[in-house]
Amino acid sequence: MRLLSIVSAVLFMPLNAVIAQPSSSYVAQQDAEYYNVVYYQPLSNASALYKMICLGTGTTDEIFHSFNQLSHKDKCLVYEAVYLESGVVTRDLHWGEHHFFDDPYLFCLAYPKAFRMKFDRLSNEEKNKVYKIIYDLSGVKTDDTRWGERHVFDNFPLLIDAMDIAFR
Repeated sequence: MRLLSIVSAVLFMPLNAVIAQPSSSYVAQQDAEYYNVVYYQPLSNASALYKMICLGTGTTDEIFHSFNQLSHKDKCLVYEAVYLESGVVTRDLHWGEHHFFDDPYLFCLAYPKAFRMKFDRLSNEEKNKVYKIIYDLSGVKTDDTRWGERHVFDNFPLLIDAMDIAFR
């Protein structure tokens, strides 16, 4: 069975977009993010899975199989994000691992959050390494030495790949 296409909409939509009409700049930003996901060629299993989730192109079995290809550390981050997104309060220290795919919708919401948490937990030195890789992979030619830092979240699959390359 295919995952709901609503997951794609939710991944690209902030909470306030539900309440108010989106501005034209918001729509342009969403179009750019969608374009980055559709046309970006993933370099890692993690970014390929992100693309599959966002576009709703994978079956539940395909997503589960791709998830199992992730590194142990990345899987643990997803388990943590599932737990945090669920709002469940429990003494089970492995709740996210035990229930990570009980609700595919919850999994799809937690997946990008896991990689955002991964980035947020990097040291400044590690982030600088990621910024450089983002600059290199983007193919942009500029004298702006902080280009990677300024555009770190412009293309989320690229960020996932940059972290994968930086910390293999």
